[in-house]
Amino acid sequence: MKMSLKLVAAAAAVASAFALSACGDKKEAAPAKPATPAAPAAQSKAAEPLKVGFVYVAPIADVGYTKQHDIGRIYAIDKVGKDKVTTTFVENVPETADAERVIRQMVADGNKLIFGTSFGYMNYMQKLAKEYPDVKFVISETSHTVKTPTSCRSVPNS
Repeated sequence: MKMSLKLVAAAAAVASAFALSACGDKKEAAPAKPATPAAPAAQSKAAEPLKVGFVYVAPIADVGYTKQHDIGRIYAIDKVGKDKVTTTFVENVPETADAERVIRQMVADGNKLIFGTSFGYMNYMQKLAKEYPDVKFVISETSHTVKTPTSCRSVPNS
């Protein structure tokens, strides 16, 4: 359950970062409740930071879409803390089977939350979400198949 809460918190932080990166919102998150003491093995496992991967369709140096995603990535690290979240990213990933290869490598590297920043990654992320139920996948896209389009949504693992 703690991993699920970490994933939700990280996803919320990153999604907020995308929305607020240009707004300058200075709201602080509510302080976390103190954790109850756990066994030594559980404490060392809990101390490991959540690993989050980002798959970028273009170079970060570009202005616009990819740059804004990277600003959100950095904002999330600053808000959540380097001791609680670490991130990796791969730039210039085409919307081809190469995206699946890159995402598989991110899973192999231990990332438990992976953001795909292009609609063209959707089919690959849907496939991998079924193969890796312990990894959460989020796609940044606008879906016109639902009544209320979103700009970021999770990919179901089932």
